[in-house]
Amino acid sequence: MQFRFYWPAINHEQGWIALRDASDWRAQSQSFERVGTYAYAVLNFSESGLPEAIYGVRVSADLLPTLGVRPGQGRYFLREEDQPGQNHVIILSDDLWRQHFHADGRIIGKTIRANDENYAVVGVMPPGFNFPLNMPTTARLPSQQMGYWIPFGLDIDRLSRADASGNAIARLKPGVSPKQAQSEMDLLTARLARDYPQTNAGREVRLVSLKDQVVGEVRLTLFILLGAAGLVALIACANIANLLLARADGRRREMAIRRALGASRSRLMRLALTESLLLALAAGAIGALLAQWTLPLLLRLSPQAIPRLIETRVDLAVLSFTLFISILAGVLFGLAPAWRTAQGDLNEDLKQASTAASRRRGATGRALVVLEVALTLILTLGASLLLNSFVRLLNVDLGFRADQVMAAVILLPNAKYPNAKSKMEFYRRVIEQVKVLPGVESASATDSLPYSGQSGPGQVRIEGRPAVAIIDPSLQSEISSVSTDFMQTMSIPLLRGRFFNEHDTAEAPPVIVISDTAAERFWPREDPLGKRLSFGPEGQGPWRQVVGIAKSTRNAGLDQSPRPHIYAPVEQAPSPANFLLLRSTLPPSNLTSMVRQAVMAVDKEQPVFLAAPLESWVADSIAKRRFGLFLLGLFGALALILAAVGIYGVVTYTTGQRTREIGIRMALGAQSRDVLRLVIKQGMKPAFLGIAIGVVGALALTRLLKSLLFGVSVTDPLTFILVTVLLGSVALAACWLPARGAAKVDPLVGLRHE
Repeated sequence: MQFRFYWPAINHEQGWIALRDASDWRAQSQSFERVGTYAYAVLNFSESGLPEAIYGVRVSADLLPTLGVRPGQGRYFLREEDQPGQNHVIILSDDLWRQHFHADGRIIGKTIRANDENYAVVGVMPPGFNFPLNMPTTARLPSQQMGYWIPFGLDIDRLSRADASGNAIARLKPGVSPKQAQSEMDLLTARLARDYPQTNAGREVRLVSLKDQVVGEVRLTLFILLGAAGLVALIACANIANLLLARADGRRREMAIRRALGASRSRLMRLALTESLLLALAAGAIGALLAQWTLPLLLRLSPQAIPRLIETRVDLAVLSFTLFISILAGVLFGLAPAWRTAQGDLNEDLKQASTAASRRRGATGRALVVLEVALTLILTLGASLLLNSFVRLLNVDLGFRADQVMAAVILLPNAKYPNAKSKMEFYRRVIEQVKVLPGVESASATDSLPYSGQSGPGQVRIEGRPAVAIIDPSLQSEISSVSTDFMQTMSIPLLRGRFFNEHDTAEAPPVIVISDTAAERFWPREDPLGKRLSFGPEGQGPWRQVVGIAKSTRNAGLDQSPRPHIYAPVEQAPSPANFLLLRSTLPPSNLTSMVRQAVMAVDKEQPVFLAAPLESWVADSIAKRRFGLFLLGLFGALALILAAVGIYGVVTYTTGQRTREIGIRMALGAQSRDVLRLVIKQGMKPAFLGIAIGVVGALALTRLLKSLLFGVSVTDPLTFILVTVLLGSVALAACWLPARGAAKVDPLVGLRHE
C-alpha cells in the first residue's frame, strides 16, 4: 500500500509524505508487516571517465524487504546501515552493474566512488527490477531504470513534520484488509493532528494500492485507447462480414452444385467458417508483424509518464491474445456468411436467378453499414474533442516565455557543497562563466522551475493578522528562491513595483516579489506594495516586504489555474539551487556543450544532469495528452477509411444487383442525373441512420473523456456539427463513385444483364 497526504479543505492530494510521520506509522500501526520509505537521489559517478549524474533511490532498511524482491547478488541493507554516518553502502541495479562496472562478478564488497564519497557495494538487484516506476519530472531520460539504492541514514528525531520529502509504502499483515488498515490510519492521523496541530492538522492520510499508484493517472487514458482499438476492430470486422456476405451471394450456384452432389448444409457451413477463420488468422499474423515493426516508432513517440510502457514487447502473451481475437472474430463474423452459404432454394440457386437472397444480402449489408458509421462517429467525435482541447491547451498563456531558454539541472553533492551558501557560490561562478558566452542575454539560478515538479505549497503569515496554528489553505503559496536576473531570463512581466537587484543582499532588508494571484489572495482590494509577510519552517521566517508584483505563471500544468507565487532573492532566502537558466539567441544544441564547459571550468568533477530547452519541459507536461490524441486520432482516421470502404462496397454491390432495373429506367426515359440521385439517396439512408445512432451513442460515451478535456464541453455543439458534416461528406463521396458508374450504364447493356 502507498501512503498519500490529502487536504480535504483544498481537495489536494500528494504522494510526498513527512518521513517523521512515517516513523510513527511504522512504530504504532498494527496493520502492517513492514513500512518502507524512499526518496529520489542523484549520485555523480566517474567510473567511465567523465563525471555522470545517475538517478537512484534513498530507501529505509525496510523498503526492499517490503517489496519482497531479494537481490540477485549480495544482500539487503542492515538496520544499522540505515543510521547517520553508517549509510555509505549501495545496491546496484543490474543495468548499472553491467554498463558501468562491466558485469564484474567480484563487485560485492568493493568500494566505488560517488559524490566524492566511498560506497561499499553490498548487492546487485536481479535483471528487470525497477522501483519506483514513476520517475521524477526532472528525470527525462532515455531509460526509466533506477541505477542504485542507498540507505537514508536519517536522524528521525531531527526531522520536521512539515517537511514532506519522502514516500512510504507498506505490506499488509495476512488477514488485514485495506479497509481495516485505512481505519487504523485514520485514528493514527487524528492522534498526530491533536499532538502536532501546527503541522498535522487539516490533512489526512490515504492508503492506495501500489498498482493504483503506478497506473492510476493513466488508467483512464489506456482504457479509452483500448476501447478505441476495439471499435476499429469492430468496424474492420463489419467490413469483412460484408465482403464475405457478398462472396457467399456470388457463390450460390457453386454451393447449390455441392448440395446437389450430396454435401450437407453443416458441411457447407464448416467450409465457409474454415475460410473465414483462415482469413482472420492471416490478418492476425499480418497485424502481429506490423505491430512488431511499428512498436519501436510508437515507443519513441510515447511519453515517459506512462509507467513501464518502455517495456512493451510483442511477446508470447501478445501473440496468444492476437490468436484468440483472430479466432473469435473469424467465428463471430463468419457465422452469418456461413449460414447464408448453406441456406437458399436449391432450384433457384442452380439457376442463380433468385433475387430474394440478394435483397437479404443488401439489407444485411446496410445494417452493417449503419453499425460502422455509428461506431466511426463515436470514435471520430472523441478524437475531435481531444484535438479541440489540445489546441486550446497550446494557446494558454503561460505567464512567461519558454522560447530561447535553456534549463540545466545541476545537483551538487552535500559532501562537497554542505550548505546553501556554498552551493549558491558555485552557481554564481557558473553564471559568471555563461554570461560572457556569445549570444547569452541573461542567466540565473533557482531552486524550482515550472514543470519540474520541484515546487510545492508553503504556509505564509501576513503581518497584522493573527497567526494560525494549523495549515490554512488560503495562506498557501509556492515559494521560489531565485537569483537576481531570474525574472528577466524567464521574461515574466512586471506589473507594478520592481524586480530584484544587486542591492538585495543578505545584509539588506528582506524583500519579495509576488504574483498577482498571490496579491489577490493575500490582500484583496488592497495595495500589496510595502506590505509584509513571512514564510519558513513552520511559518517562522523573518518579515519580508513586497517590492514588486509580477504576472502569474502556470507552473504545475497548462490545464491548471495559476497558483499564488512568492519569489525571494537567493541571498536573503538561501535554498539549494538545482536549476541554471540561460536566455540566448543560440540554438539549444550549441548551448548544451557551452553549459557543460562552464560547469567544468568551475568544478571539473561536477556533471550536468540534464540540459534541455525550457520549451521541451513545457511540451513534456502535455506529453500524455499528445500521445493519447495521436493514437485516438490514428484510430479515428482508420475508422473513417474503413467506413468509407464499407459504404462504397455496399453501394457498389446493390448497384450491381440493380443493373437491369437501371437499364429499364433509362430505356423508359430516366436521365443520368435521376439514376445518380436514386443511387446516392439509397446509399445515404443507412449512413444517415448510422450518424443519428452515433450521435446518441457519443452523447453517452464521450462523457468518459470529461477529465481529459480542457476548455471544451463533452457535448461541444461545434465539434458535433463539424464531425457529423465530415462523416456525411465521406459517406457522400463513397456513394457518389458507384452512383456515377451506374449513371453511365448503357440501357442496352443493362437490359441484357442477368
